[in-house]
Parts: sequence; structure tokens; C-alpha cells
Amino acid sequence: MSNTTTTKTNTLAVVSLVTSILSFVTFVFILSIVAIVTGRIAKRQIIASGEGGAGIAKAGVIIGWVSLIWGIVGVIALAVFWGN
Repeated sequence: MSNTTTTKTNTLAVVSLVTSILSFVTFVFILSIVAIVTGRIAKRQIIASGEGGAGIAKAGVIIGWVSLIWGIVGVIALAVFWGN
């Protein structure tokens, strides 16, 4: 018999990661902001509850920021390209 315990992964952490990945494909600004906000909330919940998923939440926040920055750079690039 093994004495292993499993911890529940925080749902918002998973939502953060999924929305951050999807933000590269569609609705860049909306989904990246959702990923950042849900990731930050998930981090607080994980600290308070002891759930798992801290790394997932962190990845969601980081990928969300990267996607948001790429979206802003893309809009600026389009404005410069179409301005010429």
C-alpha cells in the first residue's frame, strides 16, 4: 500500500493557462487580460488554500503578458505599415 496524497489543482490556474494559450490564436487582448487576472487570483487562492497549481498559474500570467505585449507590438506594426 502506498501512502500518497494528491492535491487538487486550482481551477482558476488551469483557466489562466488555457486562456493565455488561446490568446495567441484569437481575441488577443481579451483573453490575455483574462489569463493575467485569473492567474493572479489563482495565486492568492493557492496560497490561502494550499491547493496545487502554483506553477500553472504563474505560467498563465507570464504567457498572458507575453501575448498582450505581442498584441500591442502587432497593432503598432500594423499602424506603421499602413501609415506608409
